[in-house]
Amino acid sequence: MQINHPIRNLFLLILVVFPINWFIFVFPFKTANEFFTNLPTYVSTSVIDQYPEDLKVTVKNGEVGLNRATPYCLKLNDTEKMGIVFDTTAEPKVTAFDVGGPYSDLCEPIVVVGSNYYMYVEKEQIKISKITPQANFTIDKPSITNFVDKYLPAVISFGKNAYYTLPFVGVVLAFGFFLLNNFWYSFIAQLFVKMFKLGDIKSSDVYSVTLFFYSVINFIQWVIVDDIINQLFKQSLVLTFPFMNTILISIATVVYFKNNPPSIPTPEPTPPPVQNPVSTPEIR
Repeated sequence: MQINHPIRNLFLLILVVFPINWFIFVFPFKTANEFFTNLPTYVSTSVIDQYPEDLKVTVKNGEVGLNRATPYCLKLNDTEKMGIVFDTTAEPKVTAFDVGGPYSDLCEPIVVVGSNYYMYVEKEQIKISKITPQANFTIDKPSITNFVDKYLPAVISFGKNAYYTLPFVGVVLAFGFFLLNNFWYSFIAQLFVKMFKLGDIKSSDVYSVTLFFYSVINFIQWVIVDDIINQLFKQSLVLTFPFMNTILISIATVVYFKNNPPSIPTPEPTPPPVQNPVSTPEIR
């Protein structure tokens, strides 16, 4: 078996498999179209409609104020208790997010906004950030509506472009990753080749052969297992075991070079030595 153009074949495999999986299985065309079509309605119902008609939040020179008595909770929706708590008269409380804490009767806070600071939880730690004194803006329902009307079309356009370009960016990144990753398989396979004394084989030849078998394994995993068996036939087959790729590629490479040993160049025949002709003395 002759192995030709393994790098090109790997690139073509990734170029075909990645977009097909993205546009058919991961984020199908129909799902993407429905998402971008319904996004304005979703933003309107989950953001604009949830904001109270008469609530006005102002930030002037970094100081927060609102036209409600505080503490006040702006709930994110009608069905859940989570919300943003405004408390302009209190200092930061480390118990603000505790169950049964000072705001538990209002809602379950995800952010607490004070007079010139805001608090939130990140990785189970409470973060307190000061609002910059240069901040000056107003938040009310008309401003939110204007903001959504102005920027949402650009967000949708960007999302559509990203949807169509993302799989091809993934092709380039994955191609580079697999080429680099194959150096490991090539290194291990070359140790096996030397251990079995299969001859003086170039490192570039070992790399090409391991890349070929690496591509075969990826084809089996992506197309046969993931797409056909798991996606089309709704199974959950997982084809893996510890160091699977390293073991299989090394064994396949040893078998390949054992059946296809490197050709030993035939030495060119040595030409016979040139003899000096015997000179005949000239008779005068």
